[in-house]
Amino acid sequence: MDAVQKAIAVGVDYPMGYSLLGSIHMTRGDVEQAITESEKAVELAPGNSHVLAILGNVLIDSDRLKEGIRAVQKAVRLCPYPPAWYLGLLGAGLHLNGDNEAAIPVLERAVDDGPESYTPRLWLACALVELGRLDEAGLISKIVLNIEPNFSAAGWAESFKSETHARLKDNMLAAGFPNRRPMVIIPMTVQGRVEPLISDFLTTALEKSLPKIGG
Repeated sequence: MDAVQKAIAVGVDYPMGYSLLGSIHMTRGDVEQAITESEKAVELAPGNSHVLAILGNVLIDSDRLKEGIRAVQKAVRLCPYPPAWYLGLLGAGLHLNGDNEAAIPVLERAVDDGPESYTPRLWLACALVELGRLDEAGLISKIVLNIEPNFSAAGWAESFKSETHARLKDNMLAAGFPNRRPMVIIPMTVQGRVEPLISDFLTTALEKSLPKIGG
């Protein structure tokens, strides 16, 4: 976090820096500060799909589902070719909000667009379970375990702390995921983004701080 804060100081009001701080605060369980930093990023760049999606992530993880869904929907509208994690996040929010019929096609598109990631498949399995489509959910669990053999239903579900997420473990077990003790998992709806974003942000900040050749 110190590195991100120092990089923000290089270029004050750089929106992605605040988004990253928000994500880091979320992984540390500081929900209110995570929301504050993420909202600051959107204030600075309301047309930036990435900062909107990250705000949506933080809000969904904080049980502010309707606000989070709206933020991610706006991010998707702003981005002609949204990355798979936008769609996975939107589908997760719809599922957590109880709209599984709407969540499933969004999550299926996320799976198609990001076949290397198992995360949207987890949410898809949960949505299918809640609609009683257990055979389909079971097939998805087998695919996930082929991608990540050590995956743990307990580890994934227990990484979320909000009340809305409490049903995830039962859904995962119904889908056929094992209940072994957890691997370490970052407690965010969509994983695998924070470290690459920090790296990209620090690189950009460094470039801004260096004098231009011939400038």
